Amino acid sequence: MKNKINALLFIVVFSVTSLLAQSSVGERNSIVNKPFPEVKAKTLLNNLVTFPAVVKNKITIICIAFNDDGRPKSDTWVKEIPKIYANSEVVFYELPMIKNAPKLFRGMIEKGMRKETDVKLHDNVANYYGKIDAYKTVLLMSDEKTCYTFLLDKNGVIKYSTVGKATPENLKELDAKIKEISK
Repeated sequence: MKNKINALLFIVVFSVTSLLAQSSVGERNSIVNKPFPEVKAKTLLNNLVTFPAVVKNKITIICIAFNDDGRPKSDTWVKEIPKIYANSEVVFYELPMIKNAPKLFRGMIEKGMRKETDVKLHDNVANYYGKIDAYKTVLLMSDEKTCYTFLLDKNGVIKYSTVGKATPENLKELDAKIKEISK
């Protein structure tokens, strides 16, 4: 009897987990083929940029994190993407969305980020300061403790989206989508 209960419990947990994973993937897919919203940010080299205009006519990967919990996951993308696409037409940006940062402290935040980020990537890290709720809604980013990665086509339209750290699986999916939209 105990084995039957354990087997039934396993089936229930597995089924619920599978449904949650499918709904998460389905939810991410619902933003595919929608335009990336306008975001005004400043790179670590103090260049003002507006997404998606700054990447018009470029295939672009944008990784968004909100805080120190999401940063390590975002860093996995920062480590992989520039290496993989160094000699290609693919552009990469890390876009930290920082809420409630008084202007007085922004310089200190950026100084710390410059120290932690490879100098070659300073113009690829663009900080957004301000309200994030509208972006979280439009881009389906409900968990501020992770990161979200988006692939944009040359017109700024989202072609792929994933949540969390870079893995061999999502890097492979991303690469397949890049090849698909590069044709």
